[in-house]
Amino acid sequence: MRGDYAFIADRCAPPVREGQRVAVVFGYPGSYADAVALRDRALEVGFVGTATGLDQCGRLRVALTGVPSPQVGREMQDEAGPVRLFPVIVGE
Repeated sequence: MRGDYAFIADRCAPPVREGQRVAVVFGYPGSYADAVALRDRALEVGFVGTATGLDQCGRLRVALTGVPSPQVGREMQDEAGPVRLFPVIVGE
């Protein structure tokens, strides 16, 4: 079972590769209402372009897509921490 889970996880969150665009994912809320609240919070603190949507596996997520590089994504993570948002970076 563990191997199956790893395969699914890789497909749902593509690997981050230097020189390629990434998505900064603020979370995978359990409901649309929670997703809207998280999106609004990210927008409120300055993460312009953050949107709700589905990932490659159909999970609801709140993300800022089209981030030009992993380095820019890491800088966004650093900016998010002080405002109590803890995004992860995934490949696009």
